[in-house]
Amino acid sequence: MLQKETNMRLVSTDIVKFDEFRCSLPVPSSLHIFRMESLRGQGLIVIESKLVFAVVDAIFGGTGLWETKITGRGFSAIETRMAKKVVLGALEDLEKVWSPVHAVSTNYVRAEVDPRFAAIASLTDIVLANLFEVELGNISGSITICLPYALIEPVIPKLKTRFYSEKTAVDQAW
Repeated sequence: MLQKETNMRLVSTDIVKFDEFRCSLPVPSSLHIFRMESLRGQGLIVIESKLVFAVVDAIFGGTGLWETKITGRGFSAIETRMAKKVVLGALEDLEKVWSPVHAVSTNYVRAEVDPRFAAIASLTDIVLANLFEVELGNISGSITICLPYALIEPVIPKLKTRFYSEKTAVDQAW
């Protein structure tokens, strides 16, 4: 059974060409394309296959520790639907964490299994890939949020201003 305690921590942030990122993804992958309405372009959330399978196993009464052969196997309709629910929750959280910097409204676009069909940027475009490690009780895996540089470029000045103003406020209090 799934425990309510969820731990998620940022493992790495990489700036790479989209082709390099796309080629690093295994097939099948649980790929979810979304749009951030006040910004241009689309983002991508990637849920590690073993995490999708483990969560579905746990939801339906298993331990979540069941090992399944991932290679050469797609996702069932139930697995795809459960992954989409996880992504919709993540998109709500993404709106909340972006709100102090820039108001965004996220919209789920579609799911893909093959990285070749999840073209959120041209192959030579630069993307920001944030890898998170997720622990749900006995279940662990990774979720990656990939955003094209063109999508976040308009808010970079706001991010810098916010960082410097917080640093100044902390220094004054000290």
